Amino acid sequence: MRTLNIDDCSQEYVDWINDSQINRYLETRWSTQDMETVKSYVATMLESPDNLLFGIFLKEDDRHIGNIKVGPINRLHSFCEVSYFIGDRNAWGRGFGSEAVGLITSYVLDELKLNKILAGVYRSNIGSICVLEKNGYRLEACFTNKLRLDSVWVDHLVYSAP
Repeated sequence: MRTLNIDDCSQEYVDWINDSQINRYLETRWSTQDMETVKSYVATMLESPDNLLFGIFLKEDDRHIGNIKVGPINRLHSFCEVSYFIGDRNAWGRGFGSEAVGLITSYVLDELKLNKILAGVYRSNIGSICVLEKNGYRLEACFTNKLRLDSVWVDHLVYSAP
């Protein structure tokens, strides 16, 4: 993982964000994205003192396969949120999401010295729930019928570490 830069914004990345299977649980799904909106988002994250955006890259060929974001960071109360996605379908089911969440969790707790990390997830996003639980996150809250998925209201689960 490394900080995501403007130069990392590729057409492939834009395509991920617009793919209904990949963006099913992403809030970006509500509007069509293009190179300009993606670069603007990355630039905003780079300038933000309260958000960190990392790209997930394969070690063997430095291919960008997804992102993981820390933020917003609440320094007063010493907590943050974490969100992530694997955009490259060829990388799905290979443990990259779990590895990224494990690395970012250690970074936030050990390097940033924050007290708590929160991660929100749609109840039906079983893959993401498994990633969080594999990394020691615990279910802390369930907000019933809070999120819209397709045309149905679904539960919003909030996991936390430590």
